[in-house]
Amino acid sequence: MKLVVLAAILAVIGYVVTSVAVAAMFRPITFRGIPPIFGWRGLVPAKASVIAHRLVEQIMTRVGTIRDVWDHADPTRISEHLVLSLRPRMPEIVEDVCLDADATLWDILPDDVKTSIYTRLDERMPEVIPKLLGEIEENLDDLVSIDYITKVHLIDQPGMLVRLIEHVGHKEILFLKRVGLPIGIIAALGSLIGNTTHQPWWVDGIAAATVFAAGAFLAIQVVFAWPELGKLGPFTFHGLLYQNQDNAVRVATRIFTRDIITVSNLVRDTLEGPSGHQTREIIRRHVTPLVEYGMQPAMRIIKKERSREQVARLIDDLTDAAIDQALEPLHEPTFNRERQIVLEDVFVHKMLDLTPTQYGALIRPALGGYEWMLIPVCAAAGFIGGAAAFLFEINNPLL
Repeated sequence: MKLVVLAAILAVIGYVVTSVAVAAMFRPITFRGIPPIFGWRGLVPAKASVIAHRLVEQIMTRVGTIRDVWDHADPTRISEHLVLSLRPRMPEIVEDVCLDADATLWDILPDDVKTSIYTRLDERMPEVIPKLLGEIEENLDDLVSIDYITKVHLIDQPGMLVRLIEHVGHKEILFLKRVGLPIGIIAALGSLIGNTTHQPWWVDGIAAATVFAAGAFLAIQVVFAWPELGKLGPFTFHGLLYQNQDNAVRVATRIFTRDIITVSNLVRDTLEGPSGHQTREIIRRHVTPLVEYGMQPAMRIIKKERSREQVARLIDDLTDAAIDQALEPLHEPTFNRERQIVLEDVFVHKMLDLTPTQYGALIRPALGGYEWMLIPVCAAAGFIGGAAAFLFEINNPLL
């Protein structure tokens, strides 16, 4: 009876402690409490900058540069999508842009002039877009860095980083949470043996702390050690992390290519990142001549109604508005999903080539050794649990 009660107490303590300790690595996402001392923030979101940079760096080392990713996304297909998406909407886009730039001037243009503008833009656009995308591709590694992508999509959004790690390590995290149950039962057996020798309460606490710490250490080894299948007599050893490698790689690449490295994000990051002005200058070099060519049928009326400075400003305004409108099709969910499937396939094949040892070398540095904090947390809880179990037994002589 005594063993059953002690085992139940310490098993519950063990499960609660390991569950809370593992959860505390990820939750809460933001600091909860009274800053800067009283409160807590999950270790992963708190160290998002270090962990995210390490993780992305390791993944991109296998896949290549941002330009390589863009190549895999197929610039020709991207160009075709832009042309096919913009052509049917050309009159609508031109009218919206011109109304925003100078509504009065657009209203006085004859319908045949407006039709000529649509026609000229439609016929020239298929030549301009491939050249524009080609120049962006050539300079892509200078226009957007992997550090900026990491910052925007993982560091500034630590919830995404937590989601990525939790999905990839789902089985391992579940194991570390549940391992407290058998650890508590073993600690209870040790406590029962100790009580037969009439040791003081703190001995029970130290014994339980030792069992909990050793159990946490072994649990971490079960997850991360033995990357290659090992044998000892009839027993085989293979770390949980590596048993689940193929599935984890597929989950990670799906999230990575669906939410982080996407065509939409690459376009947005090149325009809004530190080199956004450089990207817009490249686009302007291609779009300005296109706008000037398209507006040529209306130039006689425009020059008559507006000064030279106003005409130049009008062309600039039309160019800026055209840039924003022209890139909208690259943010369409259906198109991004289509490209995501292609990128995911590329990422998966490159990541599946990793040996278990290489895979471990990719994952462990990203965690930064924070998994070892489970040991002191379990040891402290084991000491408290062991002492509490001893006092409970002393105060319940019927056990």
